[in-house]
Amino acid sequence: MSQQDVFNILKKKKKWMTTKEVAKVLNQGEGSISKNLKKLSDSGDILVKKNEIYHQGSLWKTKED
Repeated sequence: MSQQDVFNILKKKKKWMTTKEVAKVLNQGEGSISKNLKKLSDSGDILVKKNEIYHQGSLWKTKED
């Protein structure tokens, strides 16, 4: 599972997604997806915000959307 795969899913879905949602689409564990999302966020490729609905976790989205 690569950062590019995670980025492509976020770009394709064009909406804010949780780590769990991304993991489910890619059929991967949340731990590996979380690491890739963090790396993408740190490099400035994706946006991150707190999940206000459930008050836990984060939401992720590409900047291009």
